Amino acid sequence: MVGVPHSTGCSLCRERRIKCDEAIPECTQCRRYGSPCPGYRKTYRFQDEGPRLHGKHRSSMTTTSSARTHITASPPSSHTTPPMQRNSAELGDSTNDDESNNQRRLFVEFLATAFPTGWAHVGTRLMASEGGDGSRLQAQAARLCGGRGFQATTTACLTGIYVARARGSAGMEGTSRRLYARALREVERGLDCAETAMSGVMVGAVMMLAVYEMYARTSANAFVVHVEGVERVMVGRGARAHERGLSRSCYLAFRGLLVATAVFEGRGCFLEGEEWMRLARRVGEEDSRRCGGGWGRFVMMYEEVFAQVVRVPGYLEEARRVRSESAERELVRRMRETRAQLRELVAAMDGWADSSGRDSAPLLLVRGAGSAVSLLEALLGRLRVQAGPLRFRVVTELGRGGESLTWLDRVASSMGMLGTEIVF
Repeated sequence: MVGVPHSTGCSLCRERRIKCDEAIPECTQCRRYGSPCPGYRKTYRFQDEGPRLHGKHRSSMTTTSSARTHITASPPSSHTTPPMQRNSAELGDSTNDDESNNQRRLFVEFLATAFPTGWAHVGTRLMASEGGDGSRLQAQAARLCGGRGFQATTTACLTGIYVARARGSAGMEGTSRRLYARALREVERGLDCAETAMSGVMVGAVMMLAVYEMYARTSANAFVVHVEGVERVMVGRGARAHERGLSRSCYLAFRGLLVATAVFEGRGCFLEGEEWMRLARRVGEEDSRRCGGGWGRFVMMYEEVFAQVVRVPGYLEEARRVRSESAERELVRRMRETRAQLRELVAAMDGWADSSGRDSAPLLLVRGAGSAVSLLEALLGRLRVQAGPLRFRVVTELGRGGESLTWLDRVASSMGMLGTEIVF
């Protein structure tokens, strides 16, 4: 809109009071004037999608007062069904101890089933850093389920979409979407409260909203809004707030998806910042020392790969904006340095992957690092024959989505690099 203060166009077009077409990577007006486009203003808010979702799914829902489907808390198969109440109110606000415990078990089951590689990785590091056994990670995951309203509803909507996909149930998917609408309202209330807005459980809750959207796709790219919400809460808390406990586990579990979303958007990732790199080095050194042996070596290698891959989203952004020869030379120098580091790391990990070819933390790490090398080679090859800024689009597995329950685990464990390519 022309001259409207709340326009989302670039700041130069707003200053000139001309209409901005918000083209990517730069608007037509800035390209015409030969000015670097400063990008677009993003104003996000949590929105109640309840009425729209209720109308959309009413036809697929059955709501008889006696209809409750009990499901067992074992992994889903053709012979077992998880024990979860179908009634959305019970899912979100269970007061019965047995039902609350059942919801916690189901949420833990979801994490272990949908993110097997990430679950093993974070669980092993947690045991090394805080002692105890595998139940420590289960206890941390269960903490996200109880207590405040936003905790119960975010975990309920996420386990709902898990059960819906595992069973192919349109009815359960509709229930999960109603719970998601409630979760948005609860999280918004939590963000208005000084006590909870910057808490570790709030970080976990907004992460769960992002994961829900990555699976459900209620609207195009809606997961980006929640991922940027995670970023704002984490940045507001600071890196040091994620050194211990639940916040640390959330950081380790979700950072691959933070990088993946930055690649998807073609913008730099905040985890590249110095305070976050110090956090990565610190927790990596601690966990490597405490794990020892093969896991200790893997943790250290993982952190070294992460330190290089986290730079890739920023390179994508710079390649689209670079204009001067000196800036381009500096960008090329840094990309070559990162490519060389990743090549060395991939060579050092030769033979780590399971010979069966099954997904594992080492295999996904190797493949993710290899994909990052290929992406950098594509950018460097284009810059050799064409001066910047470059025009291209990035195709990612996160953008495409997936059908299997574990596709997001592969994305997170490869730091978003698996299946990522540049199209010029």
